Amino acid sequence: MKSRFYPVSKRLKKQIITERRPIWIGASVICFSMVQGQLMAQTQTFTGNDAATGVNNLPSSILTVRVYDVLGEVLPASGSSGIHLRNNQAGNVRVETAQQGAAFNIRTSGNNAKGILAMSIGTPTAPGSDPFLGIPIPTSQNVAGGVVTVENSANITTSGNDSQGIIAQSSTSGFPPQVAQQLNEFVTQGRAANFTFAVQGVANKDASAGTLGTAVTASRVDQFGEAVTGGGGKVTLNANGTYAFDANSEFADVAVGGFVNVRVNYTVRTTKTPGGTFQDNTAFLVLRIQKTGETTFGMPTLVGSNFSQFGSSTTVFPNLNAYVSGLLATTASGGAGNSVTVNNDGNIRTTGVDSHGILATSQGSRGGDGSDATLTSSSTQGGNGSTGGTVTVNADGSISTTRDRTAGVVAWSLGGDGGQGGDSGYTRNSKAGGAGAGGGNVIVGGDATITT
Repeated sequence: MKSRFYPVSKRLKKQIITERRPIWIGASVICFSMVQGQLMAQTQTFTGNDAATGVNNLPSSILTVRVYDVLGEVLPASGSSGIHLRNNQAGNVRVETAQQGAAFNIRTSGNNAKGILAMSIGTPTAPGSDPFLGIPIPTSQNVAGGVVTVENSANITTSGNDSQGIIAQSSTSGFPPQVAQQLNEFVTQGRAANFTFAVQGVANKDASAGTLGTAVTASRVDQFGEAVTGGGGKVTLNANGTYAFDANSEFADVAVGGFVNVRVNYTVRTTKTPGGTFQDNTAFLVLRIQKTGETTFGMPTLVGSNFSQFGSSTTVFPNLNAYVSGLLATTASGGAGNSVTVNNDGNIRTTGVDSHGILATSQGSRGGDGSDATLTSSSTQGGNGSTGGTVTVNADGSISTTRDRTAGVVAWSLGGDGGQGGDSGYTRNSKAGGAGAGGGNVIVGGDATITT
């Protein structure tokens, strides 16, 4: 296959693009980079009048946009950017503008209408779902933003508020907002009330099946449910979650005033209403009993229970609200910001509020919150924040801003905050929050004339 040459910014040498398959759309070219038949990246090139109304609404697969040899000006509709390239799958994005002879113009009007916008956002893959509870099940994913590069030789003018000449950003997001929304609605709308529970079965300490309402042998354990030496007496467990304890003459080794913990394994059936569909969950509970006399014992106190799917609870039955709240804590964490580079030798003018000439940012994500303590595990420390990447701006040409809260060049790299530590519970300690992360290096150079 023949190679093709594409003109790019005069800061760059002409690049040879090999093994690409061009598809012509008017004077525009889309190039697919192929590896063993798999689509890896796409480049779209605009020449002539292709970009006359702006470059917007690009397919998500486009990672590189080249605009060159434009006839006339780039004049998008009010409120639209001149060139808008955003990738939400952490792809490395690149925008290049160039012109043989005099630079072409990009003019935008209306608010939030950038001259050039280039963003790469790292977004976790869509979570699986639990059809029984009707909620998504997110897992913590560390997805970094992609590399962002802007090579601009065009002259850019914006007139609206929040309309930067060039904005380049690499960052990460948590799961899409609808994931957290669905989890939050489960709790706030009281959907846990749609589920009922009943003890379905109980087992002796040797794992043989017992009978509800009849005493089964229990195991002596520590406060975390782990086996220790000694007999565990007997426990009677009923379908409605009530229970009774019988020492069965097995605690002669325990001093009067001392405490002992016993464990019983059982199964809980969770039934969804309306519809009557159900799901069985294996579980165990731990009871704490005080020896009050040589042969007498106080009323048993439930230390807690633990379920194979729904985590721990302070009752015999699952706490669905606590389980879903734990899932909610994982939805906001993300990964590091990546490097951002802006090379500009065009003339940039903005006349709106909050409209910097060049805004280049790399943002690391907040660390995930630690999980709260459960019956079987301690709380966990909050996750560390993720770092910001290196931000480089080479500003030549001229940059002019005229309104409040604007600057010629704003460049920053910011690390994410640490996540919140998990709360204590049962007999375990709480944990510290995670450490905040640092930003990357920020380098600004060039010989632009800047007026603000």
